[in-house]
Amino acid sequence: MPALLSGLEAPVSNLRKSVVIALGKIGDRSVRLLLASVRNDPDAQVRKLAVQLL
Repeated sequence: MPALLSGLEAPVSNLRKSVVIALGKIGDRSVRLLLASVRNDPDAQVRKLAVQLL
């Protein structure tokens, strides 16, 4: 889990998208809170993906 969390801060948006997908597959409540925080990501596709997975 810590490796995934650090991936949310990656400068490459494709990596952040992959992390969001992986977190979405976990489905735990704490993960939902993390996905909610991704709604502020600078990349529109990452934000959209996080909202879809919520």
